[in-house]
Amino acid sequence: MKSLELRIFKEVTYIKSISKAGYVQSNITAHIKKFEAELNTTLLIKHNK
Repeated sequence: MKSLELRIFKEVTYIKSISKAGYVQSNITAHIKKFEAELNTTLLIKHNK
């Protein structure tokens, strides 16, 4: 696990929004998916508003 994935995950969960986290959405999604794969679990459930 890299600190970047953890930092991005922390930011997204704190703000409760991928689009408002201050990173490019595709980068956030890629890092979160990588983090989920490493942990072999789902960390975020996406909802359309």
